[in-house]
Amino acid sequence: YSLGATVAAQVELGEAYFQELATRQLAKAANQQLEAEQQQSTFAAATDYFELAKAKALVGVASEALRISSDYETQLGQLVEVGRAFKGDVLRVRVQSERNRLAVARRSSSSASPPPVCPRRCIWTQPSNSCRPMPISCR
Repeated sequence: YSLGATVAAQVELGEAYFQELATRQLAKAANQQLEAEQQQSTFAAATDYFELAKAKALVGVASEALRISSDYETQLGQLVEVGRAFKGDVLRVRVQSERNRLAVARRSSSSASPPPVCPRRCIWTQPSNSCRPMPISCR
């Protein structure tokens, strides 16, 4: 018991220091998570690009095989007409041409369809700090 006015202030320096440390570590962890998400998005985009390039190249290869087999079929047909080739060879090449035609159709239709999109994937944009969906494949 004392007479007069007293000022009592309790300063918790340890608690303030650790609170500030925890805040810094949370900010650092958030930045690292952002960097990891950006790297994953970049990797997914690069992977999808190479898949698209591969599909386009396969369509080109199948188209070229179709062109070559069709030309060969035409040449063999002309040789059969003049009696210099066997008709069975023409039929064999015709079957191969049809296989190539199916391969072109199959590859063209599969490369035209977009890759599946993972609806929960998003990337945090720097300026607005909002989550916007990115069209990347689920892996």
